[in-house]
Amino acid sequence: MRRNGPAFRCCPRKQPAGYTSIMPEAKRNKFDDIRDIARSIPYGHVMSYGQIGQMCGVSGQMAGWAMATVPMDVPWHRVVGAKGDLPAAKRSEELGRVQRELLEAEGIAFLANGLIDMKLFQM
Repeated sequence: MRRNGPAFRCCPRKQPAGYTSIMPEAKRNKFDDIRDIARSIPYGHVMSYGQIGQMCGVSGQMAGWAMATVPMDVPWHRVVGAKGDLPAAKRSEELGRVQRELLEAEGIAFLANGLIDMKLFQM
Protein backbone atom coordinates (compact mmCIF):
# COMPACT_ATOMS: atom_id res chain seq x y z
CA MET A 1 0.00 0.00 0.00
CA ARG A 2 1.34 3.41 -0.97
CA ARG A 3 1.43 5.68 2.09
CA ASN A 4 2.78 8.91 0.65
CA GLY A 5 -0.24 9.82 -1.46
CA PRO A 6 -2.68 12.68 -0.84
CA ALA A 7 -4.81 10.65 1.58
CA PHE A 8 -1.90 10.44 4.03
CA ARG A 9 -0.45 13.95 3.72
CA CYS A 10 -1.07 16.46 6.48
CA CYS A 11 -2.82 19.47 5.06
CA PRO A 12 -4.20 22.78 6.35
CA ARG A 13 -7.84 22.58 7.33
CA LYS A 14 -10.49 24.37 9.34
CA GLN A 15 -10.24 23.41 13.01
CA PRO A 16 -12.96 23.60 15.66
CA ALA A 17 -12.70 26.28 18.33
CA GLY A 18 -10.21 25.26 21.00
CA TYR A 19 -8.32 22.82 18.75
CA THR A 20 -4.62 22.53 19.54
CA SER A 21 -2.22 20.03 18.10
CA ILE A 22 -0.32 17.91 20.60
CA MET A 23 2.32 16.51 18.24
CA PRO A 24 5.11 18.12 16.23
CA GLU A 25 3.88 18.64 12.67
CA ALA A 26 6.68 16.52 11.19
CA LYS A 27 5.56 13.38 13.05
CA ARG A 28 1.82 13.74 12.51
CA ASN A 29 -0.41 11.53 10.39
CA LYS A 30 -4.12 11.58 9.56
CA PHE A 31 -5.04 9.30 12.46
CA ASP A 32 -3.36 11.77 14.84
CA ASP A 33 -5.33 14.63 13.29
CA ILE A 34 -8.61 12.72 13.61
CA ARG A 35 -7.93 11.84 17.24
CA ASP A 36 -6.95 15.41 18.09
CA ILE A 37 -10.21 16.69 16.67
CA ALA A 38 -12.11 14.10 18.71
CA ARG A 39 -10.24 15.32 21.81
CA SER A 40 -11.47 18.85 21.11
CA ILE A 41 -15.18 17.93 21.13
CA PRO A 42 -16.62 19.62 24.21
CA TYR A 43 -18.51 17.82 26.95
CA GLY A 44 -22.18 17.47 26.00
CA HIS A 45 -21.60 17.68 22.23
CA VAL A 46 -21.00 15.22 19.41
CA MET A 47 -19.49 15.19 15.94
CA SER A 48 -20.05 12.72 13.14
CA TYR A 49 -17.35 10.57 11.57
CA GLY A 50 -17.99 12.34 8.26
CA GLN A 51 -17.69 15.76 9.86
CA ILE A 52 -14.31 14.88 11.36
CA GLY A 53 -13.18 13.23 8.13
CA GLN A 54 -14.11 16.32 6.12
CA MET A 55 -12.06 18.51 8.47
CA CYS A 56 -9.04 16.25 7.89
CA GLY A 57 -9.56 15.83 4.15
CA VAL A 58 -10.39 12.12 4.42
CA SER A 59 -13.52 9.99 4.33
CA GLY A 60 -15.78 9.36 7.29
CA GLN A 61 -14.81 5.72 6.94
CA MET A 62 -11.16 6.56 7.54
CA ALA A 63 -12.19 8.62 10.57
CA GLY A 64 -13.99 5.50 11.80
CA TRP A 65 -10.86 3.41 11.35
CA ALA A 66 -8.85 5.94 13.34
CA MET A 67 -11.44 5.93 16.13
CA ALA A 68 -11.56 2.12 16.31
CA THR A 69 -8.35 2.00 18.34
CA VAL A 70 -7.88 5.16 20.35
CA PRO A 71 -5.82 6.02 23.43
CA MET A 72 -7.67 6.41 26.72
CA ASP A 73 -7.60 10.24 26.54
CA VAL A 74 -9.77 10.35 23.39
CA PRO A 75 -13.50 10.76 24.09
CA TRP A 76 -14.48 8.17 21.46
CA HIS A 77 -18.09 8.15 22.62
CA ARG A 78 -18.63 11.70 21.30
CA VAL A 79 -18.11 10.58 17.70
CA VAL A 80 -21.32 9.23 16.19
CA GLY A 81 -23.00 8.52 12.86
CA ALA A 82 -24.28 11.38 10.72
CA LYS A 83 -27.90 10.59 11.55
CA GLY A 84 -27.19 10.47 15.29
CA ASP A 85 -26.81 6.70 15.40
CA LEU A 86 -24.16 4.78 17.33
CA PRO A 87 -22.12 2.76 14.82
CA ALA A 88 -20.08 1.27 17.67
CA ALA A 89 -23.17 -0.82 18.50
CA LYS A 90 -22.63 -2.66 15.20
CA ARG A 91 -19.30 -3.94 16.53
CA SER A 92 -20.71 -4.91 19.91
CA GLU A 93 -24.08 -4.49 21.58
CA GLU A 94 -22.24 -3.91 24.86
CA LEU A 95 -20.07 -1.19 23.30
CA GLY A 96 -23.20 0.55 22.01
CA ARG A 97 -24.75 0.41 25.48
CA VAL A 98 -21.60 1.87 27.06
CA GLN A 99 -21.46 4.66 24.46
CA ARG A 100 -25.10 5.56 25.06
CA GLU A 101 -24.59 5.62 28.84
CA LEU A 102 -21.54 7.87 28.52
CA LEU A 103 -23.42 10.27 26.25
CA GLU A 104 -26.49 10.35 28.49
CA ALA A 105 -24.22 11.07 31.48
CA GLU A 106 -23.07 14.19 29.58
CA GLY A 107 -26.68 15.31 29.10
CA ILE A 108 -27.05 14.20 25.49
CA ALA A 109 -30.66 13.17 24.91
CA PHE A 110 -31.84 10.47 22.57
CA LEU A 111 -35.02 10.62 20.51
CA ALA A 112 -37.72 7.94 20.73
CA ASN A 113 -36.18 6.21 17.68
CA GLY A 114 -32.86 5.78 19.51
CA LEU A 115 -30.98 8.50 17.59
CA ILE A 116 -29.29 11.58 19.01
CA ASP A 117 -30.98 14.87 18.14
CA MET A 118 -28.11 16.18 16.02
CA LYS A 119 -29.70 19.64 15.71
CA LEU A 120 -29.24 20.11 19.45
CA PHE A 121 -25.97 18.35 20.19
CA GLN A 122 -23.82 18.42 17.05
CA MET A 123 -20.92 20.90 16.98
